[in-house]
Amino acid sequence: MISEKPALPVRLAFFEEARAQGRCFAAGEAEWEAIISYYREQELYIQALEAAEDALRCFPDSVALVLSKAHVLIALHREEAALSWLSSLPAGVRCFHTVLLEAEVLANMGRFEQALDILYRLREKKLPRNRLADTWVAEALLYGKLRNQDAVFSCLRTALELQPDHAVALLRTADWVNATQRYEASAALHERILEARPFCSRAWYNLAQAYTCLGRYEDALAGFEFAFLTNPAFEAAYLEYGEMCLALGRAHRALECFEEMLGRFEPTAEVYAFAGQCCLALQDFRRALRFFKLSLALEPFDDEVLFQAGTCCMQCRCWGKARRYLVQAIHLDPFREDYHIALAQVLAQLGNFKKANSHYKIALKLAPEDDQYTAAYARFLLHIQDSASALSLLEKAVQAETASTELQYLYLAALFAEGRQSQALYLLEEMPEVQPEDLHVLNECAPGLLLRYQMRKAALLASQ
Repeated sequence: MISEKPALPVRLAFFEEARAQGRCFAAGEAEWEAIISYYREQELYIQALEAAEDALRCFPDSVALVLSKAHVLIALHREEAALSWLSSLPAGVRCFHTVLLEAEVLANMGRFEQALDILYRLREKKLPRNRLADTWVAEALLYGKLRNQDAVFSCLRTALELQPDHAVALLRTADWVNATQRYEASAALHERILEARPFCSRAWYNLAQAYTCLGRYEDALAGFEFAFLTNPAFEAAYLEYGEMCLALGRAHRALECFEEMLGRFEPTAEVYAFAGQCCLALQDFRRALRFFKLSLALEPFDDEVLFQAGTCCMQCRCWGKARRYLVQAIHLDPFREDYHIALAQVLAQLGNFKKANSHYKIALKLAPEDDQYTAAYARFLLHIQDSASALSLLEKAVQAETASTELQYLYLAALFAEGRQSQALYLLEEMPEVQPEDLHVLNECAPGLLLRYQMRKAALLASQ
């Protein structure tokens, strides 16, 4: 899920000023909860504990504030203090939720039998189904600490049978699936949940994730779509849906999804970048570049987005801008061969052949077995009329059994450029079959060789 930044409580500054001056801070219960929650989200647990203690002096019978203080103590690893605090609560405050939290604290302390005993005793009471489900979720958490994944799943399944849309149980189930990779079991469970609760957005999301891992992409797309249709605020479901559409080659639909996200939620660098990738796939390079610029305004140190922005500039033949983006990308990640190849191509367009040559060499050192990079470098060497270097490079490459037809044609072009025209023509005629789709290589790099080959072929046909 995409995490949201916690909202800053309106009167936080007044609370901090009052505390610094030793004055009492007057606030309602909800405002105290907001202040404590904010500190917890920021992992400022000492401040959260101080706020909780001040709040409980004002509202000593508030269960919500009692639980907040206990959670802060747990976050500070003060389990003994939390347990002592919870067990000493007066009868009017002690309730189902405080007892359930006691069990969690005991589990954190490794006192599993005592924790289970509390849960068993709770179940002996006539609890409503939702609270009974809560006890099974708590037991699942306990077995998770014992690394008993089968027991975890059994408890969560029981909780979801009692309350199919139990939010925490659904989240814990997603965590369990990620840990165990039991996607078939997850799919079966969530299919049953949706039979009972067809509008449960989290169940649709979990089911879609299971389908994704099972390779059932169409079903996964439908699941993610149902997740955000049943809950229009489900940002993660939109994101997964858009990513999958893009991965499946449905750039138009993916772009629609990301644009909807930009209108519905606070824009993020990630969503702008995905929208740019959609436009890149649709060959709308100027629009793609606008999205990438918006992404970089929020996250300027994303080397992948810098590279994609440079790619857009290359397509628009804005070589100077492309160079600036690609140089920044390489500065952030100097070990990406595709970055170096792109910069080499840009530098060649700018006439800086020496630096271009350097970046081609770096790319080949990083990916020596990649035919496309070898071919790109060979083309460059032939273009600058360094046929000797091109021939040396290609002689090694064509010895591999997996050498592409393009590399073989470039090798012949290098031979031809080095004056070994008869040898090049002979080898071309000896090739099993000249592939028409690759003839552009010869037409580009050795038109004279292609012309001789075609004349010889025409003469041979005429003599038959």
